[in-house]
Amino acid sequence: YKHLNDIIRMDHFYICILDPKGENLDIQFRVGTENRPLKEIKYLPMEKTLAGRVLEQGMPLLLDKQEMVELQWDVKQFGPVPERWLGIPLASRQKVIGVLIAYSDNNPDSFQEEEFQVLTSVSGQVGFAIDRRQILDRLSAREEKYRRLVETTTAGYWQTDADDITIDVNPALCNLLGYSRDEIIGRRPAEFLDPSSEPAYRAENASRKTQKDRQYELVFVRKSNRLLHANIESTSVFDDQGRFTGTFALVTDITDRVKVQKELAAEKDRAQEASTVLRTILEKLQSGVVLIDSKTHVIEQVNQTAAQMFGRPAEEIIGNVCHDYLCPKLEGSCPVTDLNKSVDNAERFMLNSKREKIPILKTVSRVVVRGREYLLESFVDISERKQAEEKLLSETQRANEMAKAAQEASKAKSQFLANMSHEIRTPLNGVIGMAELLMESRLAEDQKNLVQTIERAALIFDILSQYPNGISLGELARDANLPKGTVHRLLSSMAY
Repeated sequence: YKHLNDIIRMDHFYICILDPKGENLDIQFRVGTENRPLKEIKYLPMEKTLAGRVLEQGMPLLLDKQEMVELQWDVKQFGPVPERWLGIPLASRQKVIGVLIAYSDNNPDSFQEEEFQVLTSVSGQVGFAIDRRQILDRLSAREEKYRRLVETTTAGYWQTDADDITIDVNPALCNLLGYSRDEIIGRRPAEFLDPSSEPAYRAENASRKTQKDRQYELVFVRKSNRLLHANIESTSVFDDQGRFTGTFALVTDITDRVKVQKELAAEKDRAQEASTVLRTILEKLQSGVVLIDSKTHVIEQVNQTAAQMFGRPAEEIIGNVCHDYLCPKLEGSCPVTDLNKSVDNAERFMLNSKREKIPILKTVSRVVVRGREYLLESFVDISERKQAEEKLLSETQRANEMAKAAQEASKAKSQFLANMSHEIRTPLNGVIGMAELLMESRLAEDQKNLVQTIERAALIFDILSQYPNGISLGELARDANLPKGTVHRLLSSMAY
């Protein structure tokens, strides 16, 4: 301004910059007499001001006093009307960023062509200088923000040069590794690696000149010799000529995550093994097992035994509704879900693929799998048992009929023997009486033997008539009602 004022007499000189919202022009620099109210104003509104018109049109505006008077009803003016007023847009990189304002209170010949050209040229330099300053300010603010971010972030920051030598780290990285900043600066990251990660690091380093952004995982050895599993987000840096100058990386501790992942993987392996064992057991079971969705009644799993009993492969059974397909009950009449009955080791029927009823012993349990309720049905085919029961029932009925027939035959036999005993006893008593009379007479020896034979035969008949249903010799010998020696005499007569 001092140099310009030596060449161009300016009573007032202002540099105004458009604010970020584009609503006002902030007065960044001002020089003028003390009697101007503009001294107290910090900004000029864009709407209905000469400065706003210059900025919007992007063209210089030179007005004399008469023209200012004519415009005073259309635009806002501050203080007395000057003799000459000049507004020149401040532009940089094809963009208007503000307005340079100069005016004279007393000289109507101010700002002639030569002076106008000088001020126009100066405005371009001022615009460039202001733009450059704004860029530097933004860059400085960004660098400060970036530095604060690097210093305060929980992630480790690791910067290396083109030779992979560490040139900067933040406190978070020092905490992760357990080393001080001085112990890390000047060393290569590979010096802190676990041997298991060295091949991966060499591969990543080989691609840093061709691939700008990379993400990978490494294992470091802390100063305490404990392992640090880390996620690396690395970015390659190039200069204006495209030459590689180094890298910076964010290092995140994922040790706990890796531990959890290993535990989950182990748990998954155990679960898969248990699932395999359970599936093997189910397939080897002699009982049919079916898993059914309790709401839709769709069959979701069947084992081999159930498929064989139904007569179709498992994949043809799965996906069908159990009503009137596997179970003879119709929809809406399920004993478990609709009628709230329990089925525990109960005799039921299942339908096979031929619509034949198969007797089964069935148990149904409600189970929850992954938050969904299912019906777990297990059953065994009891067709053979039912056939055996029917056969046993038939044989028992036949045996009862035979026993009844034998009982009736025995009863008839006893009745026959009783009748015969009664019919024979009367003439036999006469024979026995005559034999006794003969034994009292004089008889030859052989005649006497014949008469005794008649008596013994009569004795046998008399004993047997007392047991119409028959009796064994052992039972006869233990009979206390017979006179002593009766069995002996009986046996002697039979021997004779």
